[in-house]
Amino acid sequence: MKYKSSAIRAQFIGSLRTKGQAVAYAMDGYMRHNFGVELFITSIIRENSQQHELGFAFDIRTTSLTWEQGDELLAFINRAFDYASDRVVVVDEREPGSSPNWSAPHFHGQINYRNGTKWI
Repeated sequence: MKYKSSAIRAQFIGSLRTKGQAVAYAMDGYMRHNFGVELFITSIIRENSQQHELGFAFDIRTTSLTWEQGDELLAFINRAFDYASDRVVVVDEREPGSSPNWSAPHFHGQINYRNGTKWI
């Protein structure tokens, strides 16, 4: 697993909730095994998102994946984890404008801070 900075690595260890870490590790393992690339975390703690601010979310870079690989990863992780609602655990934000604070193509991983995210 790679991190955009040493500060983000420290946030992964110290601030991202354990279930969020589990989702990230599952994504990294899937990507390494199936595509030969590592997960690259670009953001964890930031002020413009309550989920990020409280350690319930992380963003990953998608530029190392083809569009088809990204779709496959999304399908795998959203089958493997249950958000405990009608939302998914990893959100596709590869298209400009797909989220309010969009700045680059990425996936947004999140865990449910009310009901918990469960491994299926």
